[in-house]
Amino acid sequence: MLALSLLPVFCLGIVNLSFSGDAIQLESWRQRPNEGNFAQRIAGVYLIRTPNSFRLISLTAGGNWAGTHSGQNDISNPSRFSDQHGVWARSGWREITAEVVDFNLDATTGAHTDIVRVRYVVQFSKDLQSITGTQMGRVFPVDQDPLDPDAAPAMQFDSIFTGRRVTVGSD
Repeated sequence: MLALSLLPVFCLGIVNLSFSGDAIQLESWRQRPNEGNFAQRIAGVYLIRTPNSFRLISLTAGGNWAGTHSGQNDISNPSRFSDQHGVWARSGWREITAEVVDFNLDATTGAHTDIVRVRYVVQFSKDLQSITGTQMGRVFPVDQDPLDPDAAPAMQFDSIFTGRRVTVGSD
């Protein structure tokens, strides 16, 4: 009788052990964020497309982000903006989160009008050649610190994007 009552407990233990390896593998990136050379493997340049524009982003293995927007020098736009610079960190199995900053500029005078902080969440395809993600921006007046977590933005925006790694390949 005791053996029959312990059988379900024993079976549950086997099931738990069979799934624990996957759980350990999925959580291992948290303890070892550079496991498998993830940072080196994603380092490169990506062309991303939002609903209305393009952006080139450069990711370094050291966690830096630099971006150039397709419309940032548009002379017909009354508000221009600078390149984006920031940092990224691994935030998921094939995911990074980046915080970047750029400046809005008056098209006529070139004076700074706003500071923009954008958070990107980027998911990489299995082969690390394609990306999808979201961007959420907050616009702050120049007299406000955009890095202060308590600062209230003057406006916000968000969008989704898709992209591909820029490579040298045969045509």
